[in-house]
Amino acid sequence: MDAELAGLLERAFSTYVDVRRNGYLEPDVSYLAYDFKHWNVPSIGGHMVNDQLNELTNIINGWKSALRRWHAWNLTLEGFPDVMEAWDIRIEFLQPLVHECLLEPSAVRDMMVFVATNAFHQLRLASDPSYPDRLAGDPTAAKPRQRFLTRPDKEIQLQSLIAGFPDAPAYMAALRSLDDEDYTNRTSDYRNRSSHALAPRIEIGQIEAITRKVGPATQLVKNSRGTFDEIDVPGHMRVSYGFGGISPLSSEGARVANMSEFMKARQCYELYRRLLVSAGVESFSGAQGE
Repeated sequence: MDAELAGLLERAFSTYVDVRRNGYLEPDVSYLAYDFKHWNVPSIGGHMVNDQLNELTNIINGWKSALRRWHAWNLTLEGFPDVMEAWDIRIEFLQPLVHECLLEPSAVRDMMVFVATNAFHQLRLASDPSYPDRLAGDPTAAKPRQRFLTRPDKEIQLQSLIAGFPDAPAYMAALRSLDDEDYTNRTSDYRNRSSHALAPRIEIGQIEAITRKVGPATQLVKNSRGTFDEIDVPGHMRVSYGFGGISPLSSEGARVANMSEFMKARQCYELYRRLLVSAGVESFSGAQGE
């Protein structure tokens, strides 16, 4: 690293520390509490419920911390108007943080399903001796390999497991609001693109200037007005290339969109806690495997 870049990064980090110490940072909410001890669950299934709730709490609290660091860096960069200096600072400090946060809505939605499915499966095992210890996708004698379910299938299974509890409809609605179409649009489908194609850049740089599409083949047919209509050719497809381009995401716009998802995840977490309480988890005992 040359001396000029080192000096720039030192100044940027010093400014960032000042912002962390003195600035107003979002989300301005408390960390989730680790107050699970009153749920005395003397079984291996109960330990699973507590352990996974603890880890889910860690993840959401970690997301909050990451969002506050992201906000601090956005405020820091306001003091570095030079495009190339900001680019160097963003690469060094901010881009990994943005990437982490932008993936969280999808990841946390799936984690919520996983944790709640395990908890209510164990609850049913504890309360109903006839209930089988089997979940959709488990290996069977006929199909000995694990079958990985789609997200809709996992959520349908969870909905069945929690059916009948007062907070179940609100929980499922909150869960399904995470990582929704609005968030996908506001972040240019960053999560899917980063996993399967090319992710949008942050602040600078356009991607996919040339696009490839496959669709129904068409032909021009003269009409009675003396002009031509474009109609599909049945049974034929055509590859077409054109100019496209996906603009970079605004770091601040993406942060605000991501923070909205965090607040939805936090609400979903609180509803999950209420589900556990209404299910009587504090007196939960006797799960198979104890």
